[in-house]
Amino acid sequence: MESSSVSKMSIIGAPRSSRKVLTLTVKGLPPDVLTKVVVNGLPYYLSNETVTFIEPIIWKASKVIKKNKVYEPIQSEGSASPPDNAEIVYRETSTIPEYWLEKKIGGKYKISKILGSGGAGYVMLAEDKQANKLAVKIYRLESENQGETALFRDSMIELANNINKISKLDHPKLIKFYDVNVNLEVIKSYFKGITYLYLKDPPYVAMEYMGNGTVKDLLLRDEYFYSVRWKKLVYRIIFQVARGLLYLHSEGYVHLDVKPSNIFIESVKGDDIRVKLGDLDSMKRVGQSILEITPEYAPPEQLQAHYTKEGARPTMDIFSLGITFYELLTRKKRQPNYLVSALEALSKGNHDEAKKLINDDIIYLSTWNIDSIDDDKIKDLIQRMVSPDPKSRPTAKEIVYELDDLLQRAEKK
Repeated sequence: MESSSVSKMSIIGAPRSSRKVLTLTVKGLPPDVLTKVVVNGLPYYLSNETVTFIEPIIWKASKVIKKNKVYEPIQSEGSASPPDNAEIVYRETSTIPEYWLEKKIGGKYKISKILGSGGAGYVMLAEDKQANKLAVKIYRLESENQGETALFRDSMIELANNINKISKLDHPKLIKFYDVNVNLEVIKSYFKGITYLYLKDPPYVAMEYMGNGTVKDLLLRDEYFYSVRWKKLVYRIIFQVARGLLYLHSEGYVHLDVKPSNIFIESVKGDDIRVKLGDLDSMKRVGQSILEITPEYAPPEQLQAHYTKEGARPTMDIFSLGITFYELLTRKKRQPNYLVSALEALSKGNHDEAKKLINDDIIYLSTWNIDSIDDDKIKDLIQRMVSPDPKSRPTAKEIVYELDDLLQRAEKK
């Protein structure tokens, strides 16, 4: 006797023959994976199956994590009415860093450890074919926030267009890039729902590995901050970062994300320290549109550029370096920081509130008296670096000159 093939189907409410029905189908999950779908406020735990309803529905599907793999619905919510049908199609993505462990990126870098993660991607420890250690940053392409997802996409396209120039940058005070991989076809395919290409060939940068942590880590260590050598260490840090910025600016680039966590320690011994500026993939050509901002360290005009359409300027880096200088000497954050609130207002579409807060930040900076620094020359330098007027800020070259003079005089004492 032949058995008939019947597809798996759950019936929600026994439909009368005269009633119209709608079907909700889940696709794209592995056989052993369940997902939670909320329909009209009630949870259903479904695999690849079809559910039938006799009334209009509003549904919302969840992301699924299984064995370091992530499955996300292409459309996470929707509605339907009989006799329409609805589909929830899942695709495998990689929004957790553990996914990449033990994998070989680009066919040559074996990932062994997670070093850190941020909004744009994951920094992993890797080894090349010669067993040399290096850091590999693997970029994310998607976020639960649609605006952030669009930002990731635009940033990747921009990075792809700048690959050759970025990889040629070479200065002893900048983290060295060894390899950059951004395949625009992979990125375009990803946003069309074809994710397997991304999982095989993700966008990444392979760069110099700095295993001694960052200046942010050093700032939190009391044995350094409260020592007699701390001021001299800070002066050396800012001097070296200014040298790196001087080179970047002379090459026509703006870093746009200078902060303690992006300054990496090469070595520290006594009152001598060697550092390098990292996270160069965030930089832009002078005049290019600004896509990202770290409001705790950014000048007001960097967020204001959203309205003025002004491009990246070297003076923006000088401001961020000034805030970093102040924080390293005092362990104090820039307070109050109106830009944090302004960015939040902007993300909610409250443009009038954002503009008001940006203006409040400009007013505050124009009256900010840095009274917690006892060295008058350093206080004056920082005050000029964080001026709300970009034209009043010193150049990287001037900062290098002033700090070099100060350090040389300190050595003679």
